[in-house]
Amino acid sequence: MPKAVEEKILKSETIFEGKEIRVRRDTIQTASGATVEKAIVERPDEVLIIAKISSNEILLVKQFRRGVREILLELPGGKIGKGESALEAAQRELEEETGYRAEKLENLREVLINPSWLTSKHTFFLAQELSLVPQPKAPDPDENIEIVKLPFEEALAKVDSGEIKDAKTILGLFLAKRFFLPSHKF
Repeated sequence: MPKAVEEKILKSETIFEGKEIRVRRDTIQTASGATVEKAIVERPDEVLIIAKISSNEILLVKQFRRGVREILLELPGGKIGKGESALEAAQRELEEETGYRAEKLENLREVLINPSWLTSKHTFFLAQELSLVPQPKAPDPDENIEIVKLPFEEALAKVDSGEIKDAKTILGLFLAKRFFLPSHKF
């Protein structure tokens, strides 16, 4: 059985550069010796926050997503800014999108959503001991966000029913199960 080996990049060129993404075309020599071209999307890393508002309730956000042209129910989160740590970005995004600040932010996991063509990493945080911010930061100009409070189990039911279909949100809820349903074995 063949072993996984690192592929050799023979050439890499930028084919598009925008405000939030860069697309490059890599010419790669595969393990078999074949030469192939692959498009790679470079995008900033992101944070996602499971905001625990009470022992059994979380905050989600509803917002229009241009890519799929739908209003989706998701975890709050966003891009990590230049020079910003994942922890700093999580606190900032939580405040911007929900108006809450967390006294305790726990890093749950860093994941790669689609590493075959996307470079960004997604870091999930559990936010606890939340308090309203007197003067919350305004959301980004292109964001129109509705805050939704839900019991954790209802959020899971919305995953099962297909109402929550964002993969990052589904993964984040799965990662947080042990904090809301401690008697369950996963």
